[in-house]
Amino acid sequence: MKKFFEALEKQQFTLTGWLAAAFGIVLIRAVLENFFNGTINGYPTADATTLVHFYLWYIAVVACLIFCIKFVVNKPLPHLANIGLFGLIFIWIAPIVDLASGARSHLMSYIYSAFPEIIRSYSTYFQDQGSAGITTGIRIEIAVILVLIGSYIYVNQTGLWSRIFKTFLGICASYTVIFAWLAFPGIISIFANQQEGLSFFTSSVVNSAAYLSSKNPNIIYALITVMSQLIYLALFLLAGIWLWVSNKRHLIELLKNSRWPRLIYFLLIFALGLFLTQADLRIQNNWIHVLYLLTATITIYCFWMFSVGSNDLTDLE
Repeated sequence: MKKFFEALEKQQFTLTGWLAAAFGIVLIRAVLENFFNGTINGYPTADATTLVHFYLWYIAVVACLIFCIKFVVNKPLPHLANIGLFGLIFIWIAPIVDLASGARSHLMSYIYSAFPEIIRSYSTYFQDQGSAGITTGIRIEIAVILVLIGSYIYVNQTGLWSRIFKTFLGICASYTVIFAWLAFPGIISIFANQQEGLSFFTSSVVNSAAYLSSKNPNIIYALITVMSQLIYLALFLLAGIWLWVSNKRHLIELLKNSRWPRLIYFLLIFALGLFLTQADLRIQNNWIHVLYLLTATITIYCFWMFSVGSNDLTDLE
């Protein structure tokens, strides 16, 4: 098995190639979900909004799991990324198992429960989820992925006790990470001192400027969009951590090359546009609006840095 993992580690992927391969895997999962399990409350699971959400969520989970494995296995991040890409294939298990087990009527959903219910769900491996939550297929899928992670950690350790301890530690950390991502709306609600997570998110969304100004508001897609934006912020942070761990000098040089005066100038123009349209959008005090602003600001920064990098490459030529 160690030779198999070493063969995976040696595969060469560019960042674009890795992300494209991951997108293909997630796309197949979404198609299988839509084909086998039908729709969720009448909405397809392979539409553009849900597909982007799936993709961002799985990339965030894989990135966090890579850091968990890095903590106990001294391997370069690109090698661990190859293992993560291989492990991503196992997300196809859930829709197939759900179809075979007759769990089509059990809707997939985030865990929005209060703190005691979240702890109970964590300690009982997602039991007592009611009519919506973590399906049987997802539980089996997670178990298979945890076995893969444990196997990889085990074969990369020396000494029996070191293998047992670090494998156990890695599996527990990985399970905690996966659970946290499945329950992150509930966790956010806890930090916001709200008992009912779904009610908290729903009320915030329906009172947001984007929802109020929409010609055809849809609460399902609006919730999915908010979740995607939260994951987007987390991915931006994870990308920064990745750069810091792999080569912090490159991250520092990237930040130095941001050309801050010009960037601030464009951000101020963006802020002015928001101020001028505030009355029309009926902006109220809502944390969703802070999320919109952060997402937009980070997106502008990313596009700006792409332009800066392209200009630098052209100058070199």
